[in-house]
Amino acid sequence: MANVLLVDDEAIIRMAFAEHLRDNGFAPIEAGSGEEALKVLRNGAQADVVITDLTLDGQVDGAKLIRSIQSEYPSIPIIVISGDPSRLQGLQVTQTFLKPFGFDVAIAAIKRLID
Repeated sequence: MANVLLVDDEAIIRMAFAEHLRDNGFAPIEAGSGEEALKVLRNGAQADVVITDLTLDGQVDGAKLIRSIQSEYPSIPIIVISGDPSRLQGLQVTQTFLKPFGFDVAIAAIKRLID
């Protein structure tokens, strides 16, 4: 069972996506902010994939989170969810989904990354 760190500050979206991940055999680790996601990783959680919204409240937005993960955990693939693709400029991510997106499409992408 692959661990997926799911980062989104919109609780309803995060919970629905986490449920869909569980239903498809993944173990979601939920984080409601970039700061929380980094804390989870730095405390030793093993994430096989990170899925993050680009727009996050707090001091660590999606771009800062991506840069931190790439610096500290370069082997973890990152999937970005964004409503504004122009904000991805200069970021190297594994895959991007534009809002709105289907959970099934994201599940398929995770499976491809893990296999």
